[in-house]
Amino acid sequence: MRRDSIVQTWQVEVTLISRAPLAEEHRDRITTALSGPVIIADDNRNGTMSITFRVRAESRDRAVFEASSALTDAARQTLGDILPFLGISAGRDGGTASELAPSLVGYIEISTLLGVSRQRARELAEKHGLFPAPVARLATGPVFTLESVQEFLSKWERKGGRPPKKRVS
Repeated sequence: MRRDSIVQTWQVEVTLISRAPLAEEHRDRITTALSGPVIIADDNRNGTMSITFRVRAESRDRAVFEASSALTDAARQTLGDILPFLGISAGRDGGTASELAPSLVGYIEISTLLGVSRQRARELAEKHGLFPAPVARLATGPVFTLESVQEFLSKWERKGGRPPKKRVS
């Protein structure tokens, strides 16, 4: 029997964008649906939330799949919708979880993080000198690392209102 076919307990942390903390009722429902110890933590500073729970699987890849499926099912049951997530990290229970890939965001997630429209998020990404470069360009558009966008957000000097119209002389 191969070692990786042994079912083990994995601790998984899923990172999501959060416009506002989940209501206590929704937290309780998700916790019940995921069955077992669940930690839901908000990071208001970064506009994210993490949900940490355990799954049983033969490998880290399978643990990520199981966690993704479990959270998607729990959100559909309790909220009537999915919770789109940015990244997953997984590690053997009691060990250190490691991220499988950097958390990635597109224009929709950026607009939520920055509190602007999708069009404004795209404009900032294309024209603002401090905005990070995308790590990939997919058919759906460019993707950026969450960390680089959060760094931009910490340096961005938001200006209110529309710029004045140029007068034609």
